[in-house]
Amino acid sequence: MPKKDPVKIVRCHEHIEILTVNGELLFFRQREGPFYPTLRLLHKYPFILPHQQVDKGAIKFVLSGANIMCPGLTSPGAKLYPAAVDTIVVSFLGLNH
Repeated sequence: MPKKDPVKIVRCHEHIEILTVNGELLFFRQREGPFYPTLRLLHKYPFILPHQQVDKGAIKFVLSGANIMCPGLTSPGAKLYPAAVDTIVVSFLGLNH
């Protein structure tokens, strides 16, 4: 990010703050919590956060709110990457629309 790009924090309803650069929404937070990247930023730079990939059979359960268990991460189709505890933000990639 060049030094002279205008950085703004936009305050919204329900204690939401959005960090923008040149009008592009990059990060958001609620109250005084940590800033999280927007989905648009994650789609642009998918590897800025640690991630894991579950196998095809686990997708519907994860979307329903289930915890991810080891069999869903170690079977064929899944990918398990090293990551620190309590640092993973979950996002979903839909291949069929």
